[in-house]
Amino acid sequence: MSERVTAEWQVDEVLRRYPATGPIFIQGGRMLEEASGQMYPTYPAMTVAQFADRNGLDVDRLLTALNAEAEARAFAPERRLPFVDTGPEAR
Repeated sequence: MSERVTAEWQVDEVLRRYPATGPIFIQGGRMLEEASGQMYPTYPAMTVAQFADRNGLDVDRLLTALNAEAEARAFAPERRLPFVDTGPEAR
């Protein structure tokens, strides 16, 4: 793996580079914001640290899980995922 995910990375950048990390974020908590009277939720830009803080997660544990998944995909690209992975690592 060339780069390790850090707390300063944007969540969308992590998902773009390592799509297999999606389930980790889903299990970790919410990314959306719902405002009263708003028809559709919004997904604000946030860093991994902000995501962890927002959902009461330990940022070091979250980073460990994200980097482990990204590394596993780098070393075992043929590993089947429970969803369709169309990101750059899937090619």
